[in-house]
Amino acid sequence: MINYRMKMWDYNTGKPIYTKEHFTSMKKTYTPSSCLFLLVLIMILGFSFQALVTGILMLIDYINPQLLNSYNEMIDNAFFNSPNKYTLLRVVIVAPITEELAFRGIGLTLLSKFLTRTSSVLKNNSTNMRLIKVYLIPILLISLLFGLYHQNPVQQLYAFPMGFVLCSLTVLFTSIIPAIILHITINGAAYLIPAILFNTKEMTIISIIISLIIILLTIYLINNIAKCLRNCKQNA
Repeated sequence: MINYRMKMWDYNTGKPIYTKEHFTSMKKTYTPSSCLFLLVLIMILGFSFQALVTGILMLIDYINPQLLNSYNEMIDNAFFNSPNKYTLLRVVIVAPITEELAFRGIGLTLLSKFLTRTSSVLKNNSTNMRLIKVYLIPILLISLLFGLYHQNPVQQLYAFPMGFVLCSLTVLFTSIIPAIILHITINGAAYLIPAILFNTKEMTIISIIISLIIILLTIYLINNIAKCLRNCKQNA
């Protein structure tokens, strides 16, 4: 059975950092207000990410309409030509949950565990090198696999940074739940973002800039929340 929380391993000992007692103490730090604020930020991040990707693709379409023909045809066939409740359920709910369980829940956890134990054996490695092995390398590799999983080349270009954000969010909160919420929001936003944002090339450029600013701001705020929660746990 897959635990909804991702276990992280100490890069010195190779043992799990988070025990049952740790999860009990962490639950006390997640107040309803902090959870609600985090949920709102994650949803804003998801909508902004989808708006950024859509804006960039629309801008490319304005410049060279033929370049994205195969991609647009694939998206229309998969999402918009026959929009029914089953398609929406598959795209917005089933796909995000299964992909997060596979890539962040299983893949990232197992790879992090393996590299942690390897780093604990190699005592000559510096602390920075061990941190890179335990956190950065798994995030990059799983993000790359997530990008390759999306077979269309255009999808792969934005699936990699999306995977990086999802992996980072999972590591930051040691849980795949925030990543699942973000993934659901990104997929759902594809149906909800108003087309008026991309009616002209100028509007598209403005939408891209605003989306990028919002993304950076929400990432900064989410990271601060994670730091506050860790501090609360340590002081508990």
